[in-house]
Amino acid sequence: MAGATHAPSMKRTWIGTSLVLAAVIAASGRASGDAASDVPAVTGDFLAYCQANYQGCEDQVTSSAVDLIMTQNPNFCDPQDDYPDDLTNAVIAWLTARPEIRGQALSKSIVNALIATRPCKKQ
Repeated sequence: MAGATHAPSMKRTWIGTSLVLAAVIAASGRASGDAASDVPAVTGDFLAYCQANYQGCEDQVTSSAVDLIMTQNPNFCDPQDDYPDDLTNAVIAWLTARPEIRGQALSKSIVNALIATRPCKKQ
């Protein structure tokens, strides 16, 4: 019974740790000038990039999610029941469904997608 009590907490800890680790990996890639530096700056190009480089795509989405968590953005709630690939797939689907934003700056598009797909519940 004790294990069942701690399971949700352990899952949240794992997700939090995974998000932080992914952000560190993404940041180290940007700092060293390797694969993360080839992430396109425009949304439409990013969607094509994700098809060829899913891990780089996931790193970018996860890094943006961590930024929202660290700045305590009130519109984005920590995806406690998600794994990084669930979050990435949701963002890709949201971006893909909106061809009108293909020319938009990627950073804005990802933030909008994260907030739209993982909004805080109004109480």
